[in-house]
Amino acid sequence: MKLHALCASAVALTLALISPAHAVSKADKTFILVTTGTLIQVTMCPGYEVIDGATQKYADMNGADFDGLKGAIFAAIFAQIGKDYDRADLLPEVTQLVRGMFIEMGDDFDRNKSSACSKWGNILLQSGMLRRK
Repeated sequence: MKLHALCASAVALTLALISPAHAVSKADKTFILVTTGTLIQVTMCPGYEVIDGATQKYADMNGADFDGLKGAIFAAIFAQIGKDYDRADLLPEVTQLVRGMFIEMGDDFDRNKSSACSKWGNILLQSGMLRRK
């Protein structure tokens, strides 16, 4: 009986100490990709800027977890570009999506930057997160 209680306590403690996996819903996935794409677009292409408050508004309008994801998105972006980040903020599911967006957009920019700026600008303008200057 005591061994069973000890094992149950150990399991409970282990579950309390590990961070739970963050389920990435379709709305969250889209939010991650659009946010990442928007930041890449304004960095790579002159003539675009992020609209103040638009990222949170986009998340709210589409049912994405802004507060739960913003730290993970920025940590993943910083990891991709070699800037300092807090490893505790990383969520593997988010990092994988951010990295995928970096690869896809990077390939387009490597092939033809002007064409990629136009292509991604047209796609991302629809999100309402960025605008032309």
